Amino acid sequence: MPRSLKVRQDCIGQVKLSVRRNGFPSQQALAEELGLARSTVVNFLTGRPVDRAVFEDLCLRLSLNSQEIAEMEFVASATTSQKLGIDAVRKSRDLKGAPDVSFFFGRELELATLKQWILQEQCKLITVFGVGGIGKTTLSVKLAHQIEEGFDYVIWRSLRNAPPLDALLVDLIQFLTPMPISKLPETLDGKIASFLECLQQRCLLVLDNYETILQERIQAGAYRVGYENYSSLLKCISETHHKSCVVLTSREKPAEVVQLEGLNAPVRSLQVNGLSEVEGYKVFEVQGYSGSKAELEPLIGRYGGNPLALKVIATTLQEFFNGNVADLLGQEILFFGDIWKLLSEQFNRLTAIEKQIMYWLALERDWVSLGELREKLFPTVTARELLEALDSLQRRSLLEKRAGCFTQQSVVMEYTTNQLLEQVFKEVKTGKIALLNSVPLIQAQAIDFVRESQVRLILEPLIKEIQKYFRTEAALRQQLDILLVTIRCTGELKFGYAAGNLLNLYRFLNLNLLGYNFSELVIRQASLQEIELHDVNFSHSEFINSSFTQTFGGILSIQFNPDGQTFATSSTNCEIQVWSVADGQRLLTLQGHTNWVRRIAFDPTGELLASASDDGTLRIWDLVEGTCNYVLSGHNGSLYSVAFSPDGQVIASAGYDCTIRLWNASNGSRLTLLEGHSAGVLAASFSPCGSFLASGSFDHTIRIWDTQTGVCLQTLTEHTNWVTGLNFSPDGQWLASPSCDRTVRVWRVTDWQCVRILEGHTGWVWGIAWNPDSQLLISCSADCTAKIWDATTGECLRSLGGHKTQIWRAVFSPDGQNIATGSEDQTISLWNVETGHCLKTITGHSNWVRPLVLSPDGRFFATGHKDKNLRIWNSADNQCLQEWKAHETSIVSLAFHPGHQLLASGGMDKIVKVWNWQQKKCIAIFEGHSDEVWGLAFSPDGEILASSSFDQTIRLWRLQSKTCLATLTGHSDRVPAMAFHPKGSTLASGSDDGMIKLWDVSTRKCYATLTGHGARVGTVRFNPKGDRLVSASLDQTLKIWNVQTGECLQTLQGHQSWVMGAVFFSDNQTVASAASDQSIKVWNSQTGQCLNTLRGHTNWVWNVAVSPDGRKLISTSEDESIRVWDVQTGDCLATLKPKRPYEGMQITGTTGLTLAQEETLRELGAI
Repeated sequence: MPRSLKVRQDCIGQVKLSVRRNGFPSQQALAEELGLARSTVVNFLTGRPVDRAVFEDLCLRLSLNSQEIAEMEFVASATTSQKLGIDAVRKSRDLKGAPDVSFFFGRELELATLKQWILQEQCKLITVFGVGGIGKTTLSVKLAHQIEEGFDYVIWRSLRNAPPLDALLVDLIQFLTPMPISKLPETLDGKIASFLECLQQRCLLVLDNYETILQERIQAGAYRVGYENYSSLLKCISETHHKSCVVLTSREKPAEVVQLEGLNAPVRSLQVNGLSEVEGYKVFEVQGYSGSKAELEPLIGRYGGNPLALKVIATTLQEFFNGNVADLLGQEILFFGDIWKLLSEQFNRLTAIEKQIMYWLALERDWVSLGELREKLFPTVTARELLEALDSLQRRSLLEKRAGCFTQQSVVMEYTTNQLLEQVFKEVKTGKIALLNSVPLIQAQAIDFVRESQVRLILEPLIKEIQKYFRTEAALRQQLDILLVTIRCTGELKFGYAAGNLLNLYRFLNLNLLGYNFSELVIRQASLQEIELHDVNFSHSEFINSSFTQTFGGILSIQFNPDGQTFATSSTNCEIQVWSVADGQRLLTLQGHTNWVRRIAFDPTGELLASASDDGTLRIWDLVEGTCNYVLSGHNGSLYSVAFSPDGQVIASAGYDCTIRLWNASNGSRLTLLEGHSAGVLAASFSPCGSFLASGSFDHTIRIWDTQTGVCLQTLTEHTNWVTGLNFSPDGQWLASPSCDRTVRVWRVTDWQCVRILEGHTGWVWGIAWNPDSQLLISCSADCTAKIWDATTGECLRSLGGHKTQIWRAVFSPDGQNIATGSEDQTISLWNVETGHCLKTITGHSNWVRPLVLSPDGRFFATGHKDKNLRIWNSADNQCLQEWKAHETSIVSLAFHPGHQLLASGGMDKIVKVWNWQQKKCIAIFEGHSDEVWGLAFSPDGEILASSSFDQTIRLWRLQSKTCLATLTGHSDRVPAMAFHPKGSTLASGSDDGMIKLWDVSTRKCYATLTGHGARVGTVRFNPKGDRLVSASLDQTLKIWNVQTGECLQTLQGHQSWVMGAVFFSDNQTVASAASDQSIKVWNSQTGQCLNTLRGHTNWVWNVAVSPDGRKLISTSEDESIRVWDVQTGDCLATLKPKRPYEGMQITGTTGLTLAQEETLRELGAI
């Protein structure tokens, strides 16, 4: 009998009618009536499988004959194994990682008790506890299988990798509800509250290995440092009204369970004891024993019926004693209750190869194949030796095997990990290296969530122990330096994992490696991303499976090759890079564009790539040769989109000039010009049949064009902000459009009606893509999330979080199994669609410089950088005086205090800090904004600090009391710009809504709104006299305003792209501006005349400042540089750049690097 049923397709209409006929106004009402999740009701009404019991309950309530409308669940063919659709993402059962319980003996009484507590007595929190190996995990899995029909959701999670509570809650909430990451409360208490809301559905949650987060060697039930917040979760679960049950398995009761449990309480605990003699005998039978039960009774009794112990001893009996129980009983290795003693006895019997395999399995934390093991072992072993060792370990019951892969039972893994830590600590302490050379502490090339577990459970505990032992950084560094000398002077240590392990220890201990010598060593599994290796010598070394920072900026576009083997990205550093999906290695870099590469597209063969850039050109690249075939010009201004027709014969490009152009892909000739939009065109997409082209624009509209005639067939006007992307579904039935109105709309192609609005993002939505079977959509947003949607119902199935800043693009792989995302935070992430796990993150480096401020006396200037550092420069000689890490994210705003000694900084971390910059000491932290802080200004008297944010607000802070005086609201979009009037009575703000607002500081009221710009106002500045205001906008203009009347006196035009910054000179009429066209312009604000254009930057110019005497001008840029200019001559006097991460790193004669890797290292400073 099938566990699931679904409504036959020809009965779906009848079923939907029955909902209204039975008095239910909505699907939600029906769900609430039966205590079901709305998603379950939606599945039922749309012909998707639901649990049999649920199906029958729904039929009964809707007066339907379940037998007449039911169709047995369809078992997908091979196509489903290749393409993951909705059912892989939307599911109510998640027991992945739970062990197989095919061989399950006894426990009838325990199961009956647990069922009684959960199903009949509605207990909220149950702890199943007992010694290691007693069978708690298998009991919990068996229980989940037996009672799953009584729950809407069943989730099994192992805590053996000690996930922080915050991460666990996000995982659980995302499974139980499609709440976007950005909408999750920022506080832990808030997340717990959201989780408790989820438990109002009927959920069974099993948290296995709870003892992992409890402290060892102190009073039972106490938590490890950093995990105390789990106590709050358990208390809330037990004390809050909900419909769910949480089951813990643990070797000891948590302290709060002891306090809360009782016979009539909703909190219970069940101690699991050993198997009976009859059940224990079955364990021996499975291992091949065929002797008498009576003979085994004393053996089972001595081991307390512990299943793991019996399993291990059963293999020992067969392997070493030929099944003779009497001989085994005569040995002195027996114990009662302490499984670790038995494991120790077993471990001591292992050969060197077997021990090494055990360490590797503990390190992997998951299933690993035979081939992977053999590749990683050092010293290397033959296939025969490896197979014999694995067979021996399996016979000793020290590993588990499934489908040709191997792992360890939790108790065995914990024991082996502990042995690994003890041995490595001993080697670091004594300087005698052995295990450090044969096993890595972390794997640089592992899947992200596995490597994070290795850091958390192996590297971090080891670091704590050695820091505790050596006490001071100097003593610890001295010991590690001794280890380095030992490695360099010992032949066998040069070739194993020792050098890589040592590098990882230096890195995670945050020890500066300036000038260190790692030459002529093999460097395995070294994680060298986001680390400075200035002047480190790696000459004639060999790198194996190590990771490095890459050279790319913010990722603007990402696309999979149709073959699924590679993907390409374009970024803010004006390059295109092609990557291997398998290992994340860069294969090819395409250079030629001179400004941001906004969009890329593969042709259907995967051999050609088209790219659209802010430099106004379209390029066609031959990926086989790595060369540019054509450079196509014709657009006036930036290009924002490019697309190939389905047959690959035509290319569409769209840009700032409001047009779409069609080109012949084979020879680059122009075919058609499509005109009609009233503002720049951000997106263009061909329909799968090739008959239609859709375009999306800054004018908020979508136009549908006939590709043969060039006629506009339809204009869709429902979006209320920019239309940032377009994508037809592969089946050709739908068009999806993301927008800066924070929605995605789905349009029916047959009549161009909007049939669905996807809402949930809290920021601008930048991209949209379909999966191969047109069932799922992936969207990405400025809210730092990518969301997977059910295209039919509009339900958000999963939200992928992890990027630190906005995600520009997200796409499905051709087989639908993975998703790739590219973000402004200079990372590329690959995700598994089914699990939502991040598989790989590739980190780039491009240390842009954005905020720039001069001290009031002009003697110093400060700059904020992508690398989170704040730098202070001497204006006289351009030397860097101070440098320190100021925020946990990039710095995007700065302001000097009128008294010179203080400096305020704002970051993408939503925090404002005030520094005594000479001492590099933070004296105040202001928190309250819910998004990035892009504007800062001190009042002229220095008493108030104002901050403006992407959260659409301005906050006024009193510096002395460190309190928020007021929050100014009124803008309808992000507020990146703000400035005080020289007299301090007025505050001006500029917003993405295109408005400038003037605020009375004393009343906190907006008294004037200046309109005229057609896009974001990114900068506002008063002149020193205070009678004029300059504003810079993405509409490519600057405007000069009369502060008294609000009249626009002058519009300065001349920049060829977005104007990012502006400032008045001390003469009150000269203005300097910075733009994304890589230029700086000097203007006469009265006449509107451009007096000079300064060129030299090779990327966007973000900001500009002028010395008090007006002779020097300073600019900051996306090209990582700060330039100092002579205003009179236009000459560049100095170019300032911070050190790159690998500055001076020596790689002469180094092997193991691909050509692309070597190029990357040199671009980042290696020599």
